[in-house]
Amino acid sequence: MNIRRVYHRFGSSLTPTIDSKDVELDWRGAATLFAPSGAGKTTFFRLMCGWYVGSDDSTCDWDHGLDPFQDIRFVGGHRALLPWKTVSKNVQFQFSALSAIAIRQALGELGLNFGIADMYPYELSLGMYKRVELLLAVLAKPKILLLDEFYSSIGDDQKNKVRSFLDEHRKEQVTWIIAHEEKLRDWIAGPQFEFVLAGPTVTGIKRI
Repeated sequence: MNIRRVYHRFGSSLTPTIDSKDVELDWRGAATLFAPSGAGKTTFFRLMCGWYVGSDDSTCDWDHGLDPFQDIRFVGGHRALLPWKTVSKNVQFQFSALSAIAIRQALGELGLNFGIADMYPYELSLGMYKRVELLLAVLAKPKILLLDEFYSSIGDDQKNKVRSFLDEHRKEQVTWIIAHEEKLRDWIAGPQFEFVLAGPTVTGIKRI
């Protein structure tokens, strides 16, 4: 998969935040992305999954006819759950064929106890909420899964469970994870990428 060009400029700014060409996503399993804070990592991920469609100041041109609304899932907004439904009902709302037992088993793979299924989103910690979002995203079987600083707010034991879950369910698909710490990037393993910056503008993405 390849992005011919990705471009974004905010509001009245004359300088684009991102203006890069020929971004290749040519790996399987997990890879990481690093750049200084504020460089535009989240904006880049949002561009990939169609957040700015219709804006004259944005483009993300895929070369394989990839549909960002069907083929890409982004985890990072922490708004994926309907607040009036329990976790179990949220999952069944999107995946009606899943039984209550299957949902609890899947939650258990992510280190979430069975009782989580009956809780409402507002009762979840941020780490719990993130893992439910991840479950929904993985169940959708997207070609590309984007995780925006997913491992923050998750303890070490839970990190290991998330990694095992992704290894089990995403080893043949592209997963891209924003991760600041070098130690975390090394632990996640897989290819590592870094923004190429010209002043405030992302002009490329290099493998490091």
